[in-house]
Amino acid sequence: IQEWDGPVLEYLVDIETSNHDNDDTKKGFKLVFHFSENPYFTNTELFKEYYTEEMNPYNGELVVKEIKASNIEWKAGKDVTVEKVAKKVKGGGAKKAKQKKEKE
Repeated sequence: IQEWDGPVLEYLVDIETSNHDNDDTKKGFKLVFHFSENPYFTNTELFKEYYTEEMNPYNGELVVKEIKASNIEWKAGKDVTVEKVAKKVKGGGAKKAKQKKEKE
């Protein structure tokens, strides 16, 4: 979680978890995040699925093989993962005016 996630997470209502296979919890799990209406995106649910595999049967260590996630439908100008940078306007000024005068 990053600092810019804070305002978005204020609209988080609930988190659900489920295993891909209830008989074999080592196959992975799914998280479903439920959101109330908010100014950031139109989704009411976002999910993230982790597909795992046992790497070492002797210690039960798991490795993540694949991660799937839903696409976030950001509202215009509200994507908190994009930094807005103001571009400096280049142009004229006193130096350009002086150069133009010398050419005449």
